[in-house]
Amino acid sequence: MKSDYLFPVKALANVYRAKMMQALRHRELVIEKTDALMKKSWNVYSKACCMYFLRA
Repeated sequence: MKSDYLFPVKALANVYRAKMMQALRHRELVIEKTDALMKKSWNVYSKACCMYFLRA
C-alpha cells in the first residue's frame, strides 16, 4: 500500500496524544479523567507532503 504521507497517520495520532498529555502534565495542569482521554482515539489532521517532488 503506497502512501504520500511521511509518517503513518494513526501512529502520528498516538504520538501527538502522548506528547500533548506530557506537556499538560509538565505544566502541572489538573486533568480530570486522564485515563479516559488516553483510551480514546484522537484524530490528527495531516496532509500529504512533498507532492510536487513525488510527481516529478
